[in-house]
Amino acid sequence: MDRRFVSAVTFPQGDGSEPAWWFIFRGSEIMTLDQGHEQAASLPVLPLASDLSEWGLTVIRRHYLGRLEGRPCVAAEIRPDAEPAAGLACCGPSIAG
Repeated sequence: MDRRFVSAVTFPQGDGSEPAWWFIFRGSEIMTLDQGHEQAASLPVLPLASDLSEWGLTVIRRHYLGRLEGRPCVAAEIRPDAEPAAGLACCGPSIAG
């Protein structure tokens, strides 16, 4: 398995059905897989999906980052008031005023 990250800015050609690692940002927080009570003691795990609609999330903006371990990586911005989908949790500073 190729562990290197290869950066790129243009989405690869294809039908877009290949699962990607998603860096999902909600304000200053990032969404990761919910690991329950073990979350604080473990490294965050990025969601792997073909599209964020699989998680019920609507993307405001997205940016292709490249490939990691042979899989596409995508950064996505969602609404600041979006609730984490089932199976996801937010990490990082709270943006609540």
